[in-house]
This record gives sequence, structure tokens and C-alpha cells, in this order.
Amino acid sequence: MPQTLHLQNRTILITRPEPEATNTARLVQACHGRPLLAPALTIQPPTDPLPLQQALQHCINPPHPYQAIVITSINAARAVLQQLPNHANPPPFFVVGKQSATLLQQAGWPVLLPPNAAGGEALASFMQQWATTSHPHVLFPQAAIGRDELHNQLTQAGWQVERVEAYRAEPITTLPAEVQEALQQEKVDAILFFSSRSAHAFLDALPNKDISYLKRPILAVISPVTGQSVRATGLTVAVTAQEATTQSLLHGLYDYWKIN
Repeated sequence: MPQTLHLQNRTILITRPEPEATNTARLVQACHGRPLLAPALTIQPPTDPLPLQQALQHCINPPHPYQAIVITSINAARAVLQQLPNHANPPPFFVVGKQSATLLQQAGWPVLLPPNAAGGEALASFMQQWATTSHPHVLFPQAAIGRDELHNQLTQAGWQVERVEAYRAEPITTLPAEVQEALQQEKVDAILFFSSRSAHAFLDALPNKDISYLKRPILAVISPVTGQSVRATGLTVAVTAQEATTQSLLHGLYDYWKIN
């Protein structure tokens, strides 16, 4: 994909946390764009790591208390891999995102990835088609402040969903000086949002929370759910990724600029 896209040296502001921000910056550079980093969240360990450790101890040998483990972010995948015992034999992982799936597969774990899934709701629907028992019990490691849609959809369908804190995503309070300057001088061409929470954290970190700084750049989002959150603030979303991948998001930018 990088060889087929040319972003015309436009400045692309990246708001996702590290290390994905740096990885995305490399891809933007490969597509002839100029990345500007403003990670709106910093990823921290859970306040108490014991609940996740204890839950994963149950995954050493079958039969497991869980029919599956649900992963909806790369940070949850990393947290589980860090805490899962080396000799574990876990149940299947239901995963949102190809990057998370690849990380778990490289570790040798079984992964079920719904086709063209764009978020937790799509994953919940996919899981309900898979269910082999009337009241499946699944482990759901997630952020300390996480979305409820997947949990609610599964519990309403009779699933037992055990949520456990895997990490914390702490919002920044101010933007880097170079980012503020670029916005003030209208040198940013596009802003990429990869989650609702990072979008809100970024908007809160704007000088005086003034969204007028965002009149010039086009806003691009990773999913319809993120787009809905951004629009709720009164902003306009120009690009929504066809798939929940950075490549798809950059393709959307390329296509937008090609016709505008």
C-alpha cells in the first residue's frame, strides 16, 4: 500500500498512543506524508495487576472456566501476553483488529477474527454465532475506563462476561508545543482519530478547548463509532476508514484528496 499512495507531503496529525503513534508515523512517511505526533492518551499498567493475573491463572490447563477471551485493543492484547503464564493453554481469543490478532497468533494462541469487523458490536454479533453453550462465560480484559457496548450486548444475550482491568489509558492535559504551533499556523492538513476516548482527550487538550483550531484540517476516523463521537462535539468528519486499519484510513485520505 505505501507504494501506491502519495499524500503529497501533507502534514498528518496522529493522536493515537505510543507505540502505535510511531508505527503510524512510519507508514505516513512511506506514503509521502509528514507525520506530526500528539498521542492523546498514555498507556499505564492497571491500578491493581492482581485481578488480571488471577484470571489468567485459570487458563493454564483445560477445562477452563472461560469459553473464550475477548480482546478489543492492542493494549489489552499486550497486557494479556505479559501476564499469561508461559505454560498456559488458553481458550480461543475473540479479537477486534488485525494487529491484535497478529500479535496473539505470533505467540501461538488460537484467534477468531470476524470478517470486516469495525468494532466491539461487530465482534459481539460474531461471537453470538459461535456460541456452543447456552450461557457462555468469557473473560474480557479491557481499559480501566472502557466502552460498555460489547459487554451489554453479550450480557443481554445471556452471556457471562467477566471484565477485568488490563491497563489504564490516561489523557494528556496539554498538546506538545510544536503541535499547538502547527494548529495555530494552520499547517495541519488532517487529524487521525483511532478511538472515541483519544478523540475526546485530544479535544480537551486543545488550548482553551477551542475547536476552532480544527477548522482547516480534515478529520479522519478509524470507525463509525469514533466518527459518531467526534460529530457529537459539533465537528465534521470527512473520512471514515472502510476497515479498522491504518492502511484503510490512509487510503480514505488519499481518495478524499484525489476528488477534493
